[in-house]
Amino acid sequence: MRFACFFAAVFILATVVFGGTVEGEVIYSGTMTGTIVIGFLPEGATGFDPLTDPFTTLSAPGEYSLSDDSFVDGVDFYGMAFMGTGYPIPMPASGNPAGMTPEPVVLTGGIATDVDITLEESGTIGGNIIYAGDIHQICVEVWDKFPEFLGGSAELEGTFCVGDTVYELNDIPAGAKSVKAFADINGNDLFDDGEPIGVYDGPFGELIFVGGGGLSESEVDITIPGTIVAEKTTPEEFAIHVSPNPFNASCYIESPGAVEIFDISGRLVKALPNAGRWNGTDENGNILPSGSYLARVTYKGVSKTTTLLLMK
Repeated sequence: MRFACFFAAVFILATVVFGGTVEGEVIYSGTMTGTIVIGFLPEGATGFDPLTDPFTTLSAPGEYSLSDDSFVDGVDFYGMAFMGTGYPIPMPASGNPAGMTPEPVVLTGGIATDVDITLEESGTIGGNIIYAGDIHQICVEVWDKFPEFLGGSAELEGTFCVGDTVYELNDIPAGAKSVKAFADINGNDLFDDGEPIGVYDGPFGELIFVGGGGLSESEVDITIPGTIVAEKTTPEEFAIHVSPNPFNASCYIESPGAVEIFDISGRLVKALPNAGRWNGTDENGNILPSGSYLARVTYKGVSKTTTLLLMK
């Protein structure tokens, strides 16, 4: 497991002189303790790879210095830091203090100084969502990507139905995340197969870092593709018109579908295949007595009933 090997290697690294150096301070005012891992990603990286990306560690917040031959002038790097807990191998976890540099780090003359990283235990994710459908259906998922650092799969951390194209999620546990947005066509506040969904794709692919630095607070923009499943339709609206009503010899029932006529006990006395005239008789042609009857019409899954008054 590559990342497990990374955390084990923390304890056996030797000091080597490299081509460039980044110096700064890790700042944290909370009470959690653990090994702080500080790494640097070139823009375009889709994850942290300890086999290729420069890193160092601290046993507590404070000053750090990191040298590596990948540090060259004119290249944008982003510093990240997170606190791992556990012994003998410190493991990262969602909600542990984490942060990134708020701006890219660029070396000049082989060095960058005052590259400070602030750790926080939670942060904000915000941005815009592009969707051509009903914006009230928009929900956002936040996924914990730290399990991927350990060779596993990302885990769903929360679903937030924001109902708008501008969103802001506060108090998100710090750490490595990915963010998705979907249209909740089924209205159950969960993503279902077939519902349109989009994934944030930024400078590090799906990866964002929540916590100190504020990089995730805005511009985590997501496009939801067009709807690919049928949206719920509004029940068909229709009316039943009866003329004359009350009636003596017959009445005309106007409706978009078949008509069922019941007496007041609920017994079906007559069925008409479609709109038409009813002469006050049952299925056998017997003349029915005066009184109230109910006409029921079912059309496209919607049923409506109206009262008929037969007067002899």
